[in-house]
Amino acid sequence: MSTAPTLELSGFVLGAPEPRALAGFYRRLLGWQVRDDEPEWVVLRGPACGPTLA
Repeated sequence: MSTAPTLELSGFVLGAPEPRALAGFYRRLLGWQVRDDEPEWVVLRGPACGPTLA
């Protein structure tokens, strides 16, 4: 008997012309904290070292 493979997502990447504005929206919506903030790239960290959103 074989077991089905599992999938674990560790992060999501969204493209946007204004990454800081999009990150601000998701930060307010999800309550996540900013992990990295650069002019063209923002990473939000989920609770308890969960997934990230970039």
